[in-house]
Amino acid sequence: MQDAMHLTALANSWLQRWPDPLNCWRGLFDREATAYNAQQVATAAVIAGNVAQGEQWYGTAGKLNAFSPDIPWMLIKTNFITALKNSGNA
Repeated sequence: MQDAMHLTALANSWLQRWPDPLNCWRGLFDREATAYNAQQVATAAVIAGNVAQGEQWYGTAGKLNAFSPDIPWMLIKTNFITALKNSGNA
């Protein structure tokens, strides 16, 4: 199930259907609470236009990553900046 949701989230991101990948990443986070999944929820939220929600999720990604380094800390920050730029919120 998680693999299908992951592929759906990636495909919808590629197609720039942002509410759909946001829901998929959120569902994946509910099943696997990892820094990677939190960061993906954050990125999709920002690009979908909800910067405040994205900031909260980036915070969650950072907290989870502090306990179990899932992804490099700088990548979380870089993805946030990139999402802001790509959504016109830089």
